Amino acid sequence: MLSLKEISTHGSDWDPESLRVTLNARLDARLVPHGSAMRLDYGHVVVLDDFIGEPERQSLIDTLTQPSWDHSQGPPSSSWERETADGQGLPKTWGLKDSVLQALAKGELPAMQEVHTRLAKLYPDYFIAHMPSHLIQTNQQAAPDSHKVQSPQLNRSDAVQGQQTVLGDGTNSGDSQAESSSSCHMDQAYLTAASEAASEAAIAATAEQHADSTGSKQAASVDCNQFVGNAAVYGDCYTWHIDADPAAFPSSPWVDAFGHYCNGEPGRPLLVSLLLYLDTKWPRQWDAETLFLDDDTDIGIVVRPKCFRAVLMDQDILHRVSTPSQVAGARPRYSLVWKLVFMPRVAEQQCCIAKASWGPPTAIGSAARVESIKRSMLRNRRDRSA
Repeated sequence: MLSLKEISTHGSDWDPESLRVTLNARLDARLVPHGSAMRLDYGHVVVLDDFIGEPERQSLIDTLTQPSWDHSQGPPSSSWERETADGQGLPKTWGLKDSVLQALAKGELPAMQEVHTRLAKLYPDYFIAHMPSHLIQTNQQAAPDSHKVQSPQLNRSDAVQGQQTVLGDGTNSGDSQAESSSSCHMDQAYLTAASEAASEAAIAATAEQHADSTGSKQAASVDCNQFVGNAAVYGDCYTWHIDADPAAFPSSPWVDAFGHYCNGEPGRPLLVSLLLYLDTKWPRQWDAETLFLDDDTDIGIVVRPKCFRAVLMDQDILHRVSTPSQVAGARPRYSLVWKLVFMPRVAEQQCCIAKASWGPPTAIGSAARVESIKRSMLRNRRDRSA
């Protein structure tokens, strides 16, 4: 039996209607197993402007550095160290020291609680918790009976008790074909059309290539820390990576409870990363954008660092930091990343960061290819029925 604690919140008059949805995109289209059938799956990236304000930004950057720190001198060594790398053999980059990460994990900073509160208001249908590193990365830290599992019978009244949820065995949760109200769910007309061999083969090829590139890279190591700080500077080296893939987790209490599954599976936890940019200004010529890549088509998304901007992404999407340009000098591009779990509050609920109220997500790469196939097949069906 696993137990997660909901992110700490406080009273706030923030209204989700005050933010701007700058990007709502889907990519990485693939067919994945769902019970005895298959379902069409996507990865998602969402960019939200004005998600935080100046009080939250200033508090967070002061916590990660020092008040009135001269950032043109690089990050302060009291909080940062060159011990972080995107992959084996790469030069080390700046990362937060353990003492700072531990302080962040306590969740006592009002700015952190405001971020959590805004997330909870934005996604009230989900139970949101920090990623439980100790339940994913090793079995050794768990007590002998601490990872017993039970079948999830979640509903809105008993899923959360005392800001905790009890998580159980998700191995039977894929048997139902319950409809999802999420915008991730494809309409029935397309699912019928997609059963034709031509489109199924095209999407399946995308799925196989995605699994080859992301699953194999993630199987070797898992970084499930609750927070990651980045202070990218000119001369750093970054590579394409994913944050986590629940289909490739090592043996752990988490896998005992949920098994291996594709991120976004109905009834299972959705692994999400939240990124906040913390610089007051970052001119275009300084580069250091966050890049996202559709694995099958090598078509991507470029997101510039911007004050008060937040990025939400499914953790199994390929992404990387673009190195700051030489004209940025020694100044770091600061960002703070939350590693989160979005838990369904009802059985077979599909968690998705692309809210239905925002309209259909913009299709990128393989997702755009699927949309093209969908339109072509529906035209053919109409022509045959005419």
